[in-house]
Amino acid sequence: MQKFREAINRSIAFHNGEMRDNILLTVSLPSKSKSSDYYGRKDKNDNLWIERDCYIVENQNRINLMNEYHRQIDMRHVINDDYVPVFYPTLHLGESYCAAMLGADVTFYGTQNYTCSGAKPFIRTKSDLDKLIIDPDNYWIKFIQSALKHFCELADGKMLLVPIIAMDALNLAVELMGSTEAYTAVCEDPELLHEIMEFGVEYMAYIYKIQDDIIRPYNNKTIGDDSSAFGGLLMSVDAYTVCSPEIYKTMGFSYQQKLLDKTGYGYMHMHGFGIEQLLPLTAQLNGIKDYRLGRDLKAQENLPAESISWMRKILGGDKQISTYVSQDEFINGIKNRILPFNTHYSCWTDNIETAEKMIEMAKNYHRS
Repeated sequence: MQKFREAINRSIAFHNGEMRDNILLTVSLPSKSKSSDYYGRKDKNDNLWIERDCYIVENQNRINLMNEYHRQIDMRHVINDDYVPVFYPTLHLGESYCAAMLGADVTFYGTQNYTCSGAKPFIRTKSDLDKLIIDPDNYWIKFIQSALKHFCELADGKMLLVPIIAMDALNLAVELMGSTEAYTAVCEDPELLHEIMEFGVEYMAYIYKIQDDIIRPYNNKTIGDDSSAFGGLLMSVDAYTVCSPEIYKTMGFSYQQKLLDKTGYGYMHMHGFGIEQLLPLTAQLNGIKDYRLGRDLKAQENLPAESISWMRKILGGDKQISTYVSQDEFINGIKNRILPFNTHYSCWTDNIETAEKMIEMAKNYHRS
């Protein structure tokens, strides 16, 4: 628990802007599990995705958070990095939860660790907009509230919970209309999209609040009243990565800002080949506490190491970044003092000795 508390304190300091001259580091080691790697991704012998029930509908106890906890920290007792065990419900609901909570017909797919979901097109024309009603008695709304309460009981102070990622703006339109129909509507029926996106501000604020009302008291009880570092609205611009940046300017930015204004603050999840065009635009949002930036491109390529410095330049020194680096990028970046500060790095290595070396380097790396 002492290591857990130390990691919590450093994360809170990071969240509060007190680590601008330092960095955080999470190191991932091989899992002891024979069937999954550190984050539970199945190995090459178990990559079958099948249509099935949502596991937490089939049996809430099947998603036992203590198993999740042990899977996440099975190597944590030997290293002292900045990792904090958290549980993320979307792994077991998929992202079409937002359509299900409005009454759409949703199908689930997945392995034993991951769940994806897909909704049948729910909104086709303006005549369907009367379906966009927030009903507190909706089965899925009641279910996620019940499931989160259940998860809090199972977690029992040993790990934290975070809200489901928001499906807002064009992300929401894709989930409600289908991707082809939503992208086509960008040109052919923008008024319909604006109606959906405006509704999405109220809808996602509501979905966030019903989760926060359950998660925040639990997290506060677990680590103290400063648990805001592990809550907040999680946003993304995934649907915009295949569009012109102009689409985000006219059909994205204002809706995300309205949503942030309603919820107080949030975190921006970004990755993929659109990041270079979209990051400068999302950098203008008020209320983003941390930019969680992937460097993944197509064909398993990564943005070059220099991209992290570019991200820091775009965001400025006062905004927090969380991103991945390779072992060599991290070690060389520390030695050459080129890794940007006020950043939480995640890195993979295959042995404890190297992990300990990198953790020590991270804790001694600060602005002179």
